[in-house]
Amino acid sequence: MYKKNFDAIVIGGGYTGCSTAYFLTKAGMDVALIEMNSICSGASGRNGGQVIQLEGREELTKEKIIKRNSITGLNKRLLESLNNELECDIEFIKNGSLDVAFTEEEADIIKKVMEIQYETGDKGVEFIGPDRIKDICPAYGDNFVGAKLRHDDGSVNPFKMTHGLAFAAQRKGMKIYTRTKVLSLIFKSSKVIGVKTDNGEFFADKAVINATNAWSKLLIEEYPIIPCKILGFVTEQLPIIPIQSVEAYPGEFAIYGSSQKHGNILIGGAPYSYPKNMEDHLSQDVSFMDFKRYGDVFKFTWPNVKEVSFIRAWAGAVGFTPDSYPLVGPTKYDNFYINGGFTNGNSWCPICGKLLAEYILKGGKTTVPIDFLNPERFSIHTFEWPKEYNYTVLHNYITQMMG
Repeated sequence: MYKKNFDAIVIGGGYTGCSTAYFLTKAGMDVALIEMNSICSGASGRNGGQVIQLEGREELTKEKIIKRNSITGLNKRLLESLNNELECDIEFIKNGSLDVAFTEEEADIIKKVMEIQYETGDKGVEFIGPDRIKDICPAYGDNFVGAKLRHDDGSVNPFKMTHGLAFAAQRKGMKIYTRTKVLSLIFKSSKVIGVKTDNGEFFADKAVINATNAWSKLLIEEYPIIPCKILGFVTEQLPIIPIQSVEAYPGEFAIYGSSQKHGNILIGGAPYSYPKNMEDHLSQDVSFMDFKRYGDVFKFTWPNVKEVSFIRAWAGAVGFTPDSYPLVGPTKYDNFYINGGFTNGNSWCPICGKLLAEYILKGGKTTVPIDFLNPERFSIHTFEWPKEYNYTVLHNYITQMMG
């Protein structure tokens, strides 16, 4: 028989949910983690593992860079400590990251972002030319003009990270309920006191946390997190090629990529066809045209890697918010918290799980301020999202909307 009463309930068994649950359990809370499928079965297990402190090329301001770096820089320091803490090799490798420019116009955009980074004191990046890129990674060809390099970025194994957090918490007493779908929240007046699932009701005295990211709207619609479908492809195991975590625009869409500790290479980005509705963004289908697109993109990005096969492909949904910052913190409903809206899980989710746990445990005090992530910051606004979109469309729409 299931235990029904806990100090805290965490909904979602991905990066964020497992991190939040781990740090709450570590502090002595009695925690239940509820997941509708299995641990790491959603977007957390369907990404390339890139750990990039400051990604993207939108018109970043000093304020935005400082805010992001306050979280993502702290995240890297957390990752460095987790091997020993979790007794699990999460395969965190600091082999750097590259934002690759294929044209002079792209290079100018990257350099402008770097100028603002330097003004904030973020001087851990440099612009390098084609020869230096090929010295760092011979997989690249001659079809680019330069790249932004950050040496202390890298990659992590998302499966080992998420399972490491979950099982470490379980060893400390956390209860894991997989194949258990949360159908609705249970309210007592304006307080969330538990959840109704397809396996019965569960109750929490101190906190109920929605950590379902792209699936958030299916649980509580009023918070503006929408899903966006992203694809990933992984190659067979190769002699190790140190491909840094990369972001690039080899066409009208953004891609990501990296190599893993044991020689597999990952690449991914938007689907070939635009999903038509929210449900399509949550679909895990991958088409033949998707394979063809990313085979071509792989050859264009790393032309010196010859005769390699994809052995697996996947689709997962990330969560977008109207300002590209996640929602992390308390809501207007007593006892109810959100930890979601992540487009880059590896750089945000582990630390945001820790910070939300701190908030709950310490009455709102956290290692670094998270006020700008307040889930209620959009409460007086109404947003009309594009009806058909992919990652790039949403990214451009948000950049324009936020001015």
